[in-house]
Amino acid sequence: MSSEELDWDDIIDAARKAARSVARRNWDLDADDIYGEIITWAVANRPQLDKLSPGMQVKALGRAGSTWAEKERRTAIVSRGYYIYTPDVVRKVLAEWYYDETARETMPGREEPHGSSDYSSPAITIWDIDQAMLRLSEQHVTAIERRYLLGEEMRAPAERKAVSRAVEKLTWTLNYRLVDRADDANDCRAVRAA
Repeated sequence: MSSEELDWDDIIDAARKAARSVARRNWDLDADDIYGEIITWAVANRPQLDKLSPGMQVKALGRAGSTWAEKERRTAIVSRGYYIYTPDVVRKVLAEWYYDETARETMPGREEPHGSSDYSSPAITIWDIDQAMLRLSEQHVTAIERRYLLGEEMRAPAERKAVSRAVEKLTWTLNYRLVDRADDANDCRAVRAA
């Protein structure tokens, strides 16, 4: 066996481990599908992988699997019609209501649909953002707070990009959370029907 084959065997083993790890975090995706996508990525990016140490190869394969899983999850959210929040809506709520205590005290009306574009009472959205913020990295929370809580002007392109990425991550976290709740409710209805 040449050293090239041994390296490829290591990559395959690392891809299997990465796929299982990503599948544990993404219950609705199959580890074999993730593995296939990681291997496809590895073949296409072999020259870059060869330049990395074995430890960095494992991290790169894990990132490739996580990236694919996130794209699949986003596609599923949109195709199922669960997509509720957009970055523009999240920015508006952060700018106008999220850090305003009086908005937090306004109770939603009985007829207000969840995620409604009629924000006469943004309380539900604020509560959703509260839960989603707990799942963000400290870096993302800091970027959002600097812009929307402290009102800092983000003059540098890197600062504006950091805020934009943080809002996008918050948006997808909100939507994932809503999908998980909706899927749980559907599972409960299916169990009651059986």
